[in-house]
Amino acid sequence: MERLLEFRWEASLGGSLLVGMVALFMSPFPRENWLLLLILSNKPLVFYALAACYHVLLFSTSFFFCSGALFASLYLSAES
Repeated sequence: MERLLEFRWEASLGGSLLVGMVALFMSPFPRENWLLLLILSNKPLVFYALAACYHVLLFSTSFFFCSGALFASLYLSAES
């Protein structure tokens, strides 16, 4: 358990990559949305910034969730 605790960051990164890739394939960025198409035609920089934020948040949210879940499970297993 102590070894896993030492590599918690790497384990969280691997878990977030796995969860993020599954989420990306199940719910890709909605490029065909009429409002996003309107933004793309008028302000392409804003559209690409929204797309980048979507992808960053998709992976970073799963990283924080995996990190918290791993910490909680290691903390609870160390107490007992």
